[in-house]
Amino acid sequence: MHNAKFIGETVYTRAIARKVQRAVDDLGFKPALTFSAVAEVVEGERVYQLLRWNPKTTPSNGTHSVSEFLLYMQDYLTEAIHQASRCPGEDRALETVRKVTALGMACMEQNGAPLREIPDDLVAEAASWVG
Repeated sequence: MHNAKFIGETVYTRAIARKVQRAVDDLGFKPALTFSAVAEVVEGERVYQLLRWNPKTTPSNGTHSVSEFLLYMQDYLTEAIHQASRCPGEDRALETVRKVTALGMACMEQNGAPLREIPDDLVAEAASWVG
């Protein structure tokens, strides 16, 4: 497993994400949802997917290769683009974005994922935002 660094810490944690989010918020960035709220939305979609696609409901047992997940994600991204261009508002497209994001999570659950390495220069830059 790769290590990520943030101000002397060797393993990426949610606490680090919160520190970075606070630093970005201090710059005036105001997202529609917080980082933790988005994580909760994606987690809810994953629970739905696990209930819908599992060994009792599908011949694949709900497991797929990275390539298969990428094909599913591409198909749903194409659908989201159509929804964004043809449906009023953004809700339908955002529902599909939620699905694609959770598919990426499922892909990493089943196939593994390297941790993001955070370069020291980015850490130093973020630290300078909050003085």
